[in-house]
Amino acid sequence: MATRVRKVEVRETSKGKGVFARHGIHKGQTVMSYGGRLISIEEMQAAQLAGENTWWCDYAKQVSGTHVRIPRDRDDFGGHLVNHSCDPNAAFRSDVLVATRDLHEGEEVTCCYGWLTEKEDHDCLCDADVCAGIMGIGIVPLDPGLEAVRIRLRGATVGAVLAAAVLNGRDDIYEQYSRDILGLYAQAGATREWVDACGAWAVAVMKQSRGSERRVMAALCAVEGAVGSGPAPPRDLIW
Repeated sequence: MATRVRKVEVRETSKGKGVFARHGIHKGQTVMSYGGRLISIEEMQAAQLAGENTWWCDYAKQVSGTHVRIPRDRDDFGGHLVNHSCDPNAAFRSDVLVATRDLHEGEEVTCCYGWLTEKEDHDCLCDADVCAGIMGIGIVPLDPGLEAVRIRLRGATVGAVLAAAVLNGRDDIYEQYSRDILGLYAQAGATREWVDACGAWAVAVMKQSRGSERRVMAALCAVEGAVGSGPAPPRDLIW
């Protein structure tokens, strides 16, 4: 029986472990499978409610409406070691990673995490020409008295990831985030018009910076409190 040879290998980077192409991989080719073990979403939620050590939830990859794949161990070879980029060269189709452009030997393989989580934002440190500054759309838990800020921050995080997609010329990433936002928050009042308005506002802020800032979130924070002198953000979405 022929031995399967991995197309990629794990290396240490300045940001931790990363996955790199061992040789050239053509656009459309399978790069690797996600790996790990398959569990039901109900099983994952039960573990969280029980207060178990669920570090693996951050790496859970949904593969159907009922199941996710999780790594057996943080250091195991698998898709959870692929780093995020705002301008990635691969994308997961269910639990299989596929190259979205030609990869050169030694090039790091990246994907867009597309996180939509109600927890503290994770800084993005990718090397894209324009970086959102955050990995996905996270919500910072704040005191009830600061609810207005909490709502406004949601609009800014949406705008940041969408603006990075627009300015990097990635319609596919824009559509991925838009689809997921509407799928998760439509019942709370999210509409495509609101999503697009967040993105347009953030793009306008970036263009006003004339390329002096490559991290969208930093540019948005710079105009907070001084919106009158620049592009106005869309009306806050009330949750």
